[in-house]
Amino acid sequence: MTIHDKTMRPSRRIHSPEFKIQVALQALSGNQTLAELAEIYEIHPVQVCQWKQHLVKRLPELYRQSNPDSHSEDLVRSKQNLAKLEASNAQLNQELDWLKKNFYNFNQSTLRSVVEPDNLDISLRRQCDLLGITRSGYYYRQRPVSPKMLNTMHLIDEFFQVMDDTGCQSLFNYLQEHSCSVSKRSLHNLLCSMGFAAFERKLMKLFGDDRVRLPPCPLHKDDAEELEEQWILDIAFWPVQNAVRFAALLIDCKSQRCLAWGLSDSLTSKLGIEVLRMGLDKHPMPLILRSESYLPLLNKHFLGLLQGNAISLVPPLWIDQLKGSGRETLLSPLWKALKQEVRGLQKSYPVANDEWLLNQGIQNHFKGA
Repeated sequence: MTIHDKTMRPSRRIHSPEFKIQVALQALSGNQTLAELAEIYEIHPVQVCQWKQHLVKRLPELYRQSNPDSHSEDLVRSKQNLAKLEASNAQLNQELDWLKKNFYNFNQSTLRSVVEPDNLDISLRRQCDLLGITRSGYYYRQRPVSPKMLNTMHLIDEFFQVMDDTGCQSLFNYLQEHSCSVSKRSLHNLLCSMGFAAFERKLMKLFGDDRVRLPPCPLHKDDAEELEEQWILDIAFWPVQNAVRFAALLIDCKSQRCLAWGLSDSLTSKLGIEVLRMGLDKHPMPLILRSESYLPLLNKHFLGLLQGNAISLVPPLWIDQLKGSGRETLLSPLWKALKQEVRGLQKSYPVANDEWLLNQGIQNHFKGA
């Protein structure tokens, strides 16, 4: 048995870079074949071919590196392109911020209609991010209000239309008389969703905790009461047959006219922002805005709109005299008159939509103002 010693094997030849360049240059000249060069230098023809190809690939880099003027020109050109890209990126970011700021006033259903789920260039997640909505918000569909809940909300609205006593127990007894069984907790939640006093109780707690701060008012409270250049904005539950909606009115104290109005499916600040902007677009700006529906309007976008137009926000008159489950505002008689007017119009025009009925009711009510 023969034992082979690893130390007896021939060692692998290591060629220097100069040797490789010499062989590659001779192969590149073409005076001798690859086989002849391999025989002369005692290497494999494949090795000669590889060194030749490697030299051919590296020659352009050597020429570029040997020209410093060309390298500096490329560097200047790259810096100029980078500056253009940064300027373009800054412009795109400004335009994107502008779009998001203006898209804020659209409701969720409108924003969802803009999304293109079949678009292969922009993902659905990116489209939602550009529109300012969550991906889950795109798939969200509001659950319709049950007929029992809708009937209860109509009874609550009718109660505040005809009753002077607005205590919670009186309201609870009124619902029981009309065969509407609802717990006190459910009644409290309904009052919150309809914008009644439960919202303002929460508001008072926020004021007590110093979690809500209003922009400073330049006038004393008594002076603000007598000032003619002020508007009143109020949002109230607007009863329709098969849905829950909210109406907003913007009234000028001096002329006692309705400057703008709007309807929405939810009690949010977007409705107040839309109505206020419509009023600012058509009429001179007031010094004071009195909000009768306070909490839904305590929003950074709404307060930013007021500060941008140098308008001071003052609290409603009833904020210090809150009693019972409802509230009497300066526009309460107006709301009662409008709802009675619209109920009469519904009988004459049963197929008319909510927007037309409210607009017609406002025109009829303010015709003699």
